[in-house]
Amino acid sequence: SRSERSLNEQRHLLDEYKHVLELGASILVVDPGGRILGANLRLAGMLGYEIKDLCEQSLSELVPDDYSTCLRQATQSIDGHCSQVIPFIHQNGTERTFSVTFMSVRDPRGQINSIILSCQDVTEPLRLTHDIVETQRELLLVLGESMFTGLPKLPTCWPSDMA
Repeated sequence: SRSERSLNEQRHLLDEYKHVLELGASILVVDPGGRILGANLRLAGMLGYEIKDLCEQSLSELVPDDYSTCLRQATQSIDGHCSQVIPFIHQNGTERTFSVTFMSVRDPRGQINSIILSCQDVTEPLRLTHDIVETQRELLLVLGESMFTGLPKLPTCWPSDMA
């Protein structure tokens, strides 16, 4: 039947990508429509899922924002890749932000049969950067110009012997 053939094709694809899924990177493999074909343990763990549970979903269920532009660029561009920072929804409902590179994979006829997403979790670096900027903003609001009042005044012109 057609569903058995589709399942066999998916298994074949996963066998082909086994070496990719075993890399140290966080990897997700989707079809051109965004249906998840596979993931590695590292990515599944970062999102709080078992691999089999991820493979029952589509990318649109994990990503609240529109990722379709990057997916389309990866499938239509000559070099077959695109990068974007994307928030993913963890199984517990929290958001994790990933820097994602989409890389299209073509079959021998040149047709795109899947897209590999290499994901790097940037949630903490983004949070820390936000916290630093927010702290700086608050300091400027509280201290304003007064933070500069205790500093010695710099000369406006230098004595001739210092020139």
